[in-house]
Amino acid sequence: MTNKKSLTFVQQPFQATVDDSETLVVVLNELIHQLDMKLSFTSSNFNYDDSDYRTACGIADLGSFHSILTSADDIKTAKFNFHLKLIYSEIVRTGETLKDFILNFLYSIASTIRTKTEFIRVFSVEEHQSNQISVKFGITAKKENETKVLAESLKSKSQNLSDKNNILKYVIPESYTYALEPALIALQLQKSDFEPKYNIDYKNFSTQIDQRGRRDYYFPIGWYRHALKVEDKYSNDKLWLRMKNIDGEWNVAYHGTKSMDVKSIIRQGLSQDKVTRDVFRQDAVREVGFSANVEGIYLATHCEGGVSPQYTDPFEVKNNNGDNIKYRVVLQCRVQPNKYTEHNGATTTGSALRVLTKKPLDLMEYC
Repeated sequence: MTNKKSLTFVQQPFQATVDDSETLVVVLNELIHQLDMKLSFTSSNFNYDDSDYRTACGIADLGSFHSILTSADDIKTAKFNFHLKLIYSEIVRTGETLKDFILNFLYSIASTIRTKTEFIRVFSVEEHQSNQISVKFGITAKKENETKVLAESLKSKSQNLSDKNNILKYVIPESYTYALEPALIALQLQKSDFEPKYNIDYKNFSTQIDQRGRRDYYFPIGWYRHALKVEDKYSNDKLWLRMKNIDGEWNVAYHGTKSMDVKSIIRQGLSQDKVTRDVFRQDAVREVGFSANVEGIYLATHCEGGVSPQYTDPFEVKNNNGDNIKYRVVLQCRVQPNKYTEHNGATTTGSALRVLTKKPLDLMEYC
């Protein structure tokens, strides 16, 4: 056995450089703390196809990071604690049996109060008494008043669930109530999230423009890209990530990470002088039809002048010399062609893309 020397930031402070993965983790930690989230790590290797399932359990990953950034507002969760007449050991017998139970529970709650499954999150499944389990879960809609309406609906129906033809028939009749609390979520990182061989320093990049998916791709000149390993994260789709400017390849755009301004992107668009909520919504509906009549997520065609600096927060990291170095974080994304509308006049440089679908590609760090 080889003795490995441990590393502590106190005895051996790391060099806070833009290309250092430790710096990236520190900056990510600062970012999610602004959103009242925690950073955690796992040795498990999971695909981003399961991001919705983990988010429902209160654990976000880099596959759902965009959704977290655009919804981590002062949103409240209506937290319930239901007791079910089920045997705990059978529920947690394997990872699959636990996953099946949680998904079944989510679908059953959602259908009972007629809402989307993504509005329901399971926080824990515990043994309550002999042959009973306790399921702590929350309801979180986009607006607090919507959350209250859904919570009141479930509260009123919780006494009469025995006739349900789903998992809720095992709910023990009690006077269930709920508490409105902040919706806290943890961002979980895994070692396989990152692909350092694709990291790129754009500081002295000579080329400024290329093409992806038959559309111009503007390089983030002056930034350093920490690449995410996404090639094997979406098992049903490989072509979207190609870099040959061919059909089926997805376009490239940028998403800001400033906690307050990211939330205001949904309310105001990318321009700070816009004051109407989701200002391009009606324009998008007129252009592509009723399918665009949902909350939009806004990206920018350019990094500088598009999402930075106005939609990024500077984070200070102290190096071993005691100097504070400022960093900014932007998400570089791939967006499916024909799944967005384009709008001018909302960014200093380039244009804004109002999209309905998204997948993360790269995470970039700026010094």
